[in-house]
This record gives sequence, C-alpha cells and structure tokens, in this order.
Amino acid sequence: MVSLRKVDRFDSIKLAENEELIKEEECLSSVNAIQDALYVLNGKWKLPLIYTLIEKPRRFNEIQQAIQGITPKNLSRQLKELEMNGF
Repeated sequence: MVSLRKVDRFDSIKLAENEELIKEEECLSSVNAIQDALYVLNGKWKLPLIYTLIEKPRRFNEIQQAIQGITPKNLSRQLKELEMNGF
C-alpha cells in the first residue's frame, strides 16, 4: 500500500516501505544535465545548424546556404559556441 504524505521539494519520495523513488542527489544531477543541454541548444539557429552538420561535414558557405536567413556573423558566432561546448 502506498502512503501519501506531504513532500518537501527535494525530499525523497517513498512508494512503499524502505523503497525510495528519487533521491535529492539524483534529482539535482538530472536537473543539471538538462540545464547544460538547454544552455548548449539555446538560440534560434543551434538546432538547424546541428541538423545541417549531422548529415555531413560542410564548408561555411554551404552551411549558410542550407540555413535560410542566417547571417555570416550569426553563423560564425553559433559555430564558435558549439565548438566551445564540444561539438
């Protein structure tokens, strides 16, 4: 039988006796990983850029032609940010 009780924000949640569903450290670790991913993918151009580069390696002008509306300055900045983050 599941017991219901008020749970603090990072308190462990119990499903049954002696069975913990989520621990505070695991929760914070997951949240940090999600925040890191969102930081890397932040912006209007990151996902189209990554999608374009997944297909095959491309030159700067090929990328610019593949992504409609991106300026050379923006493309350069986005590529530098992706490189800094290990892409």
